[in-house]
Formats: sequence, C-alpha cells, structure tokens
Amino acid sequence: MKKIALLFLILLSVWLVAAPAAFAQGGESPGSFAALAKRAAPAVVNIYVVQAASDGMGHQRIRQGQGSGFIVDPDGYIVTNNHVVASAQQIKVRLLDQRVFDATVVGFDRQTDIALIKIKARNLPFLHFGDSDDLQVGDWVIAIGNPLGLGHTVTAGIVSAKGRVLGAGPYDDFIQTDASINPGNSGGPLIDMHGEVVGMNTMMAEAQGIGFAIPSNMVRVIIDQLRRRGHVERSWLGAYTQPITQELADTFGLSSPRGALISQVVPGSPADHGGLRAGDVVVEFNGRLVEAAEDLPAMVAQTPAGEEVALKVVRSRQTITLHIKLEAMPDNTTRLAPRTGAEGRPESGAGGLGIELTDITSELARQLGVQPNAGVLVTSVNPDGQADRAGLARGDIILSVNQQPVHSADEFYSRIQQMPEGTRLVLLVQRGSQTFWVSMAR
Repeated sequence: MKKIALLFLILLSVWLVAAPAAFAQGGESPGSFAALAKRAAPAVVNIYVVQAASDGMGHQRIRQGQGSGFIVDPDGYIVTNNHVVASAQQIKVRLLDQRVFDATVVGFDRQTDIALIKIKARNLPFLHFGDSDDLQVGDWVIAIGNPLGLGHTVTAGIVSAKGRVLGAGPYDDFIQTDASINPGNSGGPLIDMHGEVVGMNTMMAEAQGIGFAIPSNMVRVIIDQLRRRGHVERSWLGAYTQPITQELADTFGLSSPRGALISQVVPGSPADHGGLRAGDVVVEFNGRLVEAAEDLPAMVAQTPAGEEVALKVVRSRQTITLHIKLEAMPDNTTRLAPRTGAEGRPESGAGGLGIELTDITSELARQLGVQPNAGVLVTSVNPDGQADRAGLARGDIILSVNQQPVHSADEFYSRIQQMPEGTRLVLLVQRGSQTFWVSMAR
C-alpha cells in the first residue's frame, strides 16, 4: 500500500511539473507577453496629423488627429488606416526611440480603409506579415498602438471571431478580438504569438471589449499595389451574390446554407464568358472554401486581373468546376443598390402565396424599362402572407419559378396550382436593376 501511495505521489509531482507546459500548448494564457512586445514595439509608430475639416456651414477649420501604424520595410514604408491620414495637410510619425519624421502618402484605398505612407529613413525595424487564413478563433494576439494619444501601449486578448461583416464596405472581412482597441489604435498591428502581423486594428464597437482588425492577407495585397502603382486595381468577376438561407439551401439541394448564391450575371462579363449562371452556388474559389456570399467579392478582389481561377459550383444539385479568367474592374462598374421595401395595399392573394400579379404588356414594359412578357409584375402583397414574409414587394417582377422562366400571370398561377401543398418554391425576382432569389412554401 505504501508503494502504491509513493508511486501516486511521484506521478502527481511529474504532472504538476508538466501541466503548465501542456496547458500553454493547449492555448492557456502564456506567462508573459513581454518578450513578444519588446521585439515588435520598435516597428510600431505613432501618427499625428493636421487635417482640414468642415464645420457644417461651409467653413473650413483645422483639426488634429492621431493614430497608429507599423513599419513594413526598413526604408520607411508604413501601413496605417486611410481614415487616419485622409485629407491630412501634415503627417508626423514618431518612432519608439522618439525620433519624429514628416511622412507622405504613397497611396490609399478607401474601400478597405488601408493607406501606405513613407518617411525618409533607412535601416528601420519592421514587422513581417503572417497568414491570417491560418489564424484560429481562440488564438492569443496582442495589439500595439497609440490609444488616446498615450503613446506605445500593449494590450492582449484572443481572436474572438473571423469573417465579421460590419457594413463598412464591399470587402468586409474583419477579425474580431477582445484585445483592447481604443481611439488612436487605428492602423496599429494585431500580432500573433510568432511576432507576425495577422491584422491591422481598425475600429471598435460601442460595447466595451470588442475590436476589429483587417486581415493581414488583405492588407498585404493592397499595400503591394499601393507601393507599385499608388492605387488599387481590382479584379472583376461580373456576378452578384446573395446570402443563402436555410430555405434556399433546401431548395437548391445544399447540405447546409453555405456558399455564394449567384443572383445576377452581368452580360459580357468574365462570369458570363466563363459559363456562370444565376442560380449557381459557388462553394470554392481556387481551392478556398466560400462560406458566405460576402467571401466571394473579397476573394476576387485579392486575385490579380488576368488570372484564371477555378470555381467549384453547385448547379441543379450537381457539382461542376468552371474556369474563369478575371478582368480588371471597369471604371463604370458600380455595386447594385441593396434591396428596399415597397408599399402595398392589402388584397387577397391567389395561389395561396398572398400576392396579386399582372402580365407585363408592351405598354407596361415600356414604362418599367423591361422586355414584354419577361416575367410577371407583382401588383400587391398581403401583409403577413407567404410572399410578404419572404420579402416580396409591390413592383417586383418574378422572372422564373423553380428556375423555369414565367411569361404570364396565368402561366404562373397554373404552375403553382399543379404543385402539392408544402412544395418548396424558389423565385427569381427583379427589383430595379437587381435580381435576387426568394424561397417560400406552396
């Protein structure tokens, strides 16, 4: 018995010695961030700007601002947020050793809020980029910057989420972290435990303890273009997407609501030439999973124009691969306006869907700017009916039912009445210049 007790004590002692290392490898808090912060801090800069601002009455006034940045090249190239240096009349950069330099803007990109500036200096300490795609939720990170004008400040936390869409722009793809980010941190680096930049701190939420950073892979692509040509040239696919609900996933035969549902293909675009169609669901882009609709535009934008890409697509419940050569985005290409509601008056709906329809005659087609008999016009929508809950509105044009074109109201009603109750319908709808998919039950 004594031998068993002695053996137990020995094993317990070994476990107590080994446990801290095991927990650290498993993601527990490291003992200190001091070495990491000491190594990275010399490449982080404080930025002070003088900007021209309007007082709202047409008068210009001078405003001072501040932010952060990090050196990415020993010859003085510095990355920061565009909103830190936008409209700046003067930019000052202070290094950790207290040296101060004037800076000039090399280039900027408003859509991603990334800017590249430069100071006249050599042999500067600089940071390397890591691969933000490899970043995992729960990984430890530190943020270094100039919060509230206090100078170099280090905060630590974990990656709370990835791929956050905040409505900041068409290429939203933010890393969420609970490492403290405050005004003045904008443009500073988010650094992993290897000392590599995995994001650029950009904004905070009103709720305390939530900050957001632009992924390093996006930053790296943008600043490479800014350094070479002073502006960003984006690739263009020429297809518009919409999120996939569970109802749409069921209708299109998807195992889960993942991917980018193509709602419209621009005639003559790379997508059109490559065979992409409305109703296709893009699930992979050059071997990378497309989890949500907003992933696809960001992936396209990060790919050089002229490159041929492979899109894995689900079409009619079959998986196919399309090879599409991307082009530079035309200057006149704009994003379609988001879907908006329209007022309708309560009326009884036919077909059990809660809508009233009419044919698109030649005269009506001329007024609407569409082709005659290309779809049917929604003239009213019952409140709280199937169509209303699915998002249909008066003035919408239904182009197809279950991916079959519809040319008249009678044809629509006849097709619906032949379907058993509970049948899942998918309608292709045009609203203004935008088309999108709607799913509902018969």
